[in-house]
Amino acid sequence: MNGFVDILTSTKIIGWCDVDVEVVVDRRFVIQPSSLISRSDLVSAGIEGTGFEFRIDAALPGYSPTEIIVRPCGSVRPLGGGYYKSAGVRTYQYVQSNAEARAHHDRLMAGPARGVCLFTSRSGGTYLADRIRAHPNAYAVAEPLDSFSGRGRAEFLGWLDDYFTVPTMTEYHKIVEEPKLMFLTSKIRKYDHELISAFNYYDVKYLRLYRENVLRQALSYLVAQQLYLTTFNHNIKISDAVAKPIKRRKVHLDPARLIKIAEQYQKAEKEIDDLITNEVAGEVFSISYEKLTKDEAGIGAVFSFFGLPHFDTAASHQKINGGDLSEIIENYEEFSRFIRGTRFAHWLD
Repeated sequence: MNGFVDILTSTKIIGWCDVDVEVVVDRRFVIQPSSLISRSDLVSAGIEGTGFEFRIDAALPGYSPTEIIVRPCGSVRPLGGGYYKSAGVRTYQYVQSNAEARAHHDRLMAGPARGVCLFTSRSGGTYLADRIRAHPNAYAVAEPLDSFSGRGRAEFLGWLDDYFTVPTMTEYHKIVEEPKLMFLTSKIRKYDHELISAFNYYDVKYLRLYRENVLRQALSYLVAQQLYLTTFNHNIKISDAVAKPIKRRKVHLDPARLIKIAEQYQKAEKEIDDLITNEVAGEVFSISYEKLTKDEAGIGAVFSFFGLPHFDTAASHQKINGGDLSEIIENYEEFSRFIRGTRFAHWLD
């Protein structure tokens, strides 16, 4: 698909495209072209396409639009130059009068893949976002839904529309010269049907991240809870740890509670798999936390899935429960004896 919007005001739109085009006004009204225009400049340049003109003032007499999206019919992405917002623009949002921002907006709209990672907590979502964010051709946001926990899903879905359709300075805070991926991670629960529907709408490619060793996953959850009591964060940035080393203490575990958490994780993983089977519409690539973090082949496979060239990136957070379990668990002997009598015994080795 090729096309561009040459003129876009609150009353008139002129451009060209090689497929049918529509205009969405304030996310409420869909307008068809008022006329098609012969474009001799396209013909002389050897470009296949049809000129179009939209008269918003004729289609919506007396109406003053605040947002206009010009897009190929059935698409969620605007044509190049095809986004306009005249009111209610946040101070950090790309606006039409900013030529540099507009040019970057158009690069983002031109073809980067949209990607979403579905996972449960403590299975590597933050690590994955770190590695992708460090790639020179990609953007990544780690678990943005958490930031909207007190404001409701409707506000998150509005943010998601900005993230995938109308780039903002907040999320796209740096210029990626050749953007190839706009990515986010999202912890998913069994009732998150509306999120899957929203992701499907943006035609995302899905990465399914899971953890093979649910015993370690449950332990990571408990260690993170203890960490939060002293740092008010469930993860440790490497830069923070270097500037102010955190004294780590062994954890005293109730083995029965750990088993219960591991079983809850297994149930949650099954719920995600069911959502993927029944509701996901896009392409899905699955990888375990263990394979992702073992060596460069894991992250290389992820890069390849999203069309990113291989690049040596690094995580900005450190692992909080790697190594021998006896170095992490204070009552390891008691813990080990209990676990060896359960179906999770093989994860001790």
